[in-house]
Amino acid sequence: MKTKQALMSSRAAESRQTGLHGGNKIFINTFLREINMKLTNMKLTGFFAAIVLTFCSFGVYAAESEEVVAPMNKDQVEGRVGEAQGKVKEATGVILDDKKMRVEGNVQKNVGKAQKGIGDAKEAIKKGE
Repeated sequence: MKTKQALMSSRAAESRQTGLHGGNKIFINTFLREINMKLTNMKLTGFFAAIVLTFCSFGVYAAESEEVVAPMNKDQVEGRVGEAQGKVKEATGVILDDKKMRVEGNVQKNVGKAQKGIGDAKEAIKKGE
Protein backbone atom coordinates (compact mmCIF):
# COMPACT_ATOMS: atom_id res chain seq x y z
CA MET A 1 0.00 0.00 0.00
CA LYS A 2 1.33 3.43 -0.90
CA THR A 3 1.79 5.99 1.75
CA LYS A 4 0.07 9.32 1.55
CA GLN A 5 3.32 11.07 0.65
CA ALA A 6 4.14 8.57 -2.13
CA LEU A 7 0.62 8.92 -3.54
CA MET A 8 0.89 12.72 -3.58
CA SER A 9 4.29 12.60 -5.30
CA SER A 10 2.97 10.19 -7.98
CA ARG A 11 0.05 12.55 -8.66
CA ALA A 12 2.44 15.47 -8.93
CA ALA A 13 4.60 13.53 -11.39
CA GLU A 14 1.53 12.61 -13.42
CA SER A 15 0.33 16.18 -13.59
CA ARG A 16 3.81 17.34 -14.69
CA GLN A 17 3.73 14.82 -17.52
CA THR A 18 0.26 15.72 -18.76
CA GLY A 19 0.40 19.38 -17.89
CA LEU A 20 -2.96 19.05 -16.18
CA HIS A 21 -3.73 19.27 -12.52
CA GLY A 22 -6.36 17.05 -10.84
CA GLY A 23 -9.21 19.55 -11.07
CA ASN A 24 -8.55 20.33 -14.73
CA LYS A 25 -8.35 16.63 -15.63
CA ILE A 26 -11.71 15.93 -14.04
CA PHE A 27 -13.24 18.93 -15.81
CA ILE A 28 -11.91 17.86 -19.20
CA ASN A 29 -13.02 14.24 -18.76
CA THR A 30 -16.49 15.40 -17.70
CA PHE A 31 -16.64 17.83 -20.63
CA LEU A 32 -15.65 15.11 -23.13
CA ARG A 33 -18.24 12.69 -21.72
CA GLU A 34 -20.90 15.39 -22.00
CA ILE A 35 -19.99 16.09 -25.63
CA ASN A 36 -20.08 12.38 -26.42
CA MET A 37 -23.54 12.05 -24.84
CA LYS A 38 -24.81 15.06 -26.82
CA LEU A 39 -23.51 13.58 -30.08
CA THR A 40 -25.12 10.24 -29.27
CA ASN A 41 -28.42 11.96 -28.49
CA MET A 42 -28.22 13.93 -31.73
CA LYS A 43 -27.60 10.73 -33.73
CA LEU A 44 -30.55 8.99 -32.06
CA THR A 45 -32.79 12.02 -32.59
CA GLY A 46 -31.90 12.06 -36.28
CA PHE A 47 -32.53 8.34 -36.58
CA PHE A 48 -35.97 8.58 -34.97
CA ALA A 49 -36.83 11.61 -37.10
CA ALA A 50 -36.02 9.59 -40.23
CA ILE A 51 -38.27 6.77 -39.06
CA VAL A 52 -41.16 9.16 -38.33
CA LEU A 53 -40.80 10.86 -41.71
CA THR A 54 -40.77 7.49 -43.45
CA PHE A 55 -44.04 6.47 -41.83
CA CYS A 56 -45.57 9.86 -42.57
CA SER A 57 -44.71 9.46 -46.25
CA PHE A 58 -46.57 6.12 -46.30
CA GLY A 59 -49.68 7.97 -45.18
CA VAL A 60 -49.31 10.53 -47.98
CA TYR A 61 -49.05 7.84 -50.65
CA ALA A 62 -52.01 5.97 -49.17
CA ALA A 63 -54.12 9.14 -49.31
CA GLU A 64 -53.17 9.69 -52.97
CA SER A 65 -54.14 6.19 -54.09
CA GLU A 66 -57.59 5.60 -55.46
CA GLU A 67 -60.21 3.15 -54.29
CA VAL A 68 -58.75 -0.26 -53.57
CA VAL A 69 -60.68 -3.08 -55.19
CA ALA A 70 -60.55 -6.49 -53.55
CA PRO A 71 -58.94 -9.04 -55.88
CA MET A 72 -61.48 -11.74 -54.91
CA ASN A 73 -65.04 -11.80 -53.71
CA LYS A 74 -66.29 -13.63 -50.63
CA ASP A 75 -67.38 -16.75 -52.54
CA GLN A 76 -63.98 -17.11 -54.15
CA VAL A 77 -62.20 -16.85 -50.80
CA GLU A 78 -64.54 -19.25 -49.00
CA GLY A 79 -64.34 -21.68 -51.93
CA ARG A 80 -60.56 -21.73 -51.89
CA VAL A 81 -60.51 -22.16 -48.10
CA GLY A 82 -63.01 -25.03 -48.31
CA GLU A 83 -61.02 -26.64 -51.09
CA ALA A 84 -57.80 -26.44 -49.05
CA GLN A 85 -59.52 -27.85 -45.97
CA GLY A 86 -60.91 -30.70 -48.05
CA LYS A 87 -57.47 -31.51 -49.46
CA VAL A 88 -56.00 -31.61 -45.95
CA LYS A 89 -58.82 -33.79 -44.66
CA GLU A 90 -58.50 -36.12 -47.66
CA ALA A 91 -54.73 -36.43 -47.18
CA THR A 92 -55.24 -37.13 -43.47
CA GLY A 93 -57.73 -39.87 -44.37
CA VAL A 94 -55.16 -41.43 -46.71
CA ILE A 95 -52.42 -41.31 -44.06
CA LEU A 96 -54.66 -42.72 -41.31
CA ASP A 97 -56.27 -45.20 -43.74
CA ASP A 98 -59.69 -43.83 -42.76
CA LYS A 99 -62.06 -44.19 -45.72
CA LYS A 100 -64.79 -42.02 -44.12
CA MET A 101 -62.40 -39.11 -43.57
CA ARG A 102 -61.04 -39.48 -47.10
CA VAL A 103 -64.55 -39.32 -48.58
CA GLU A 104 -65.51 -36.33 -46.38
CA GLY A 105 -62.34 -34.54 -47.52
CA ASN A 106 -63.10 -35.28 -51.16
CA VAL A 107 -66.65 -33.96 -50.79
CA GLN A 108 -65.47 -30.82 -48.97
CA LYS A 109 -62.81 -30.24 -51.64
CA ASN A 110 -65.39 -30.50 -54.43
CA VAL A 111 -67.86 -28.22 -52.61
CA GLY A 112 -65.04 -25.68 -52.26
CA LYS A 113 -64.27 -25.94 -55.98
CA ALA A 114 -67.95 -25.36 -56.80
CA GLN A 115 -68.14 -22.33 -54.50
CA LYS A 116 -64.96 -20.96 -56.03
CA GLY A 117 -66.51 -21.42 -59.49
CA ILE A 118 -69.61 -19.50 -58.39
CA GLY A 119 -67.38 -16.70 -57.09
CA ASP A 120 -65.43 -16.65 -60.36
CA ALA A 121 -68.69 -16.40 -62.32
CA LYS A 122 -69.89 -13.51 -60.13
CA GLU A 123 -66.56 -11.74 -60.61
CA ALA A 124 -66.74 -12.22 -64.41
CA ILE A 125 -70.27 -10.79 -64.49
CA LYS A 126 -69.19 -7.88 -62.33
CA LYS A 127 -66.28 -7.09 -64.67
CA GLY A 128 -68.53 -7.51 -67.70
CA GLU A 129 -66.60 -10.33 -69.36
